[in-house]
Amino acid sequence: MSVHNIVEELERKKFVVSVATASLPAASATGYPAGAEVRDTTTGAVYINTGDESAAVWTKVDAIQSTVTGTDLVDSAGAFVDYAETITIDASTLVAGDIIKIGGLLVIDDYNGADTLDFKVFASAVTLLHTGDMSLVNDNDYLRFDITVRVRTAGSSGKIIWDALAHTNIAGTLALKNCTVEDGVSLAGTTLDMSGDVIIKASGDYSAAHADNESQVLWNVQILRKTV
Repeated sequence: MSVHNIVEELERKKFVVSVATASLPAASATGYPAGAEVRDTTTGAVYINTGDESAAVWTKVDAIQSTVTGTDLVDSAGAFVDYAETITIDASTLVAGDIIKIGGLLVIDDYNGADTLDFKVFASAVTLLHTGDMSLVNDNDYLRFDITVRVRTAGSSGKIIWDALAHTNIAGTLALKNCTVEDGVSLAGTTLDMSGDVIIKASGDYSAAHADNESQVLWNVQILRKTV
């Protein structure tokens, strides 16, 4: 590679523009080299030019959506109650082959005696993970979960398949958690309307209502876009 080509490559890699939504460059815009990156300062979205300098093709590359604090679950026992923090995905932009990575921590703030907690993770109305009753016996015990959702078919009659892995840290002891629901691996797929927003959320149900039964969820969610 010539020195000239090396310089061109370095220039291409550092070509980054940050603008508000209203100022995003148009599709097929000229003057943006292949690999140029445009960051939307309004929404946080990132777009990469997968076309060339004569006609840009903007491909969205999603940053991680995450939460660093949570709200304690308020549960009267006997019914599942949603945790306050959720993640919203604009699923109308998804195509077959895209991957949704859903991770998180269920952290115990406080606990009461031998009470148990039943926990679920959803993509809108689809249950992705269901732990069954868990005995959580120390403050800061936690459940970690990682879910990989594959888009088989996009749109209003969308289909997904997924697998999940969860483990607990109870009193300092790590263990794989066998869950009541931990996958939806079927080539036929499970129906999920992806014509608009999909809400990633969690809910919990304590075996007994008590002021010391407190837990919260911390999220990290990312979309990996299909490139080939």
